[in-house]
Amino acid sequence: MAGEDRGNMRCFETAGCGAVLLTDAGRYPDGFVDGETMLTYSHVDQIPGLIGKLISDVPLASSIAQAGCAMVKERYSKLRQWTTFCDLL
Repeated sequence: MAGEDRGNMRCFETAGCGAVLLTDAGRYPDGFVDGETMLTYSHVDQIPGLIGKLISDVPLASSIAQAGCAMVKERYSKLRQWTTFCDLL
């Protein structure tokens, strides 16, 4: 994506299915927060360390995955999308 803006479908798919989103740093849609609902890196050399951290700290990985999944289900639910669409009309 252009510049610092991020947030394509893979972000929603990854978090929405309950997996940890490990991705490059940038501006993401509301709710995607580094260290809470996803993990980001600023250089590819950081990736192995972050993967190792997730593997060795299962509670951390689980909490990020669960928080990301809950965030997507709440903020980006079909009901919320429909309500927003109806408000536009």
